[in-house]
Amino acid sequence: MCLKHAFLTRSFEENKMPYKNKLEQKRNHARWRKRNPDKVRATSRRDYRAHRKARIAASRRWEKKNSKRVKTVRMRWYRKNKKKKFARERLWRHNMTQQQHDAVLKNQNNRCAVCRKIFKETPDIDHCHKTKKIRGLLCSSCNLGLGHFKDDVQFLLSAIKYLKGFASAHA
Repeated sequence: MCLKHAFLTRSFEENKMPYKNKLEQKRNHARWRKRNPDKVRATSRRDYRAHRKARIAASRRWEKKNSKRVKTVRMRWYRKNKKKKFARERLWRHNMTQQQHDAVLKNQNNRCAVCRKIFKETPDIDHCHKTKKIRGLLCSSCNLGLGHFKDDVQFLLSAIKYLKGFASAHA
């Protein structure tokens, strides 16, 4: 019998890849995962879909059992990432990605779309309340001003007329 086909005559247990210990087995598995990320991702997704409800239930049970630990970890993370969390939520609320936000900011030369002042603080995301479409980035003063006028062009025109009339009467 040739050595090439000798494994066929051995039992399953003899053909198993021999590992000296668990650590070597883990390292080999880690190397395989690193070399095959697509297979790992596909397997993970398939496994998650198949056992989604059970995993969520197990996670909730663990969180309930370890509530103090979970609360401590979450509070620590929140304190450390407060600004990041707020920024992410703000973008999520307006259905905007960080790349889209950066593109609008660059397009406006880091200036308010109304008063043209350079932003010193995080700009507000101006959007149409009916269509939810993003109009641009504004400083908080301009955003509040538009908000007080309910984004109504007629209100704004009346305010301009009022200001012009008052200015010409006292000039």
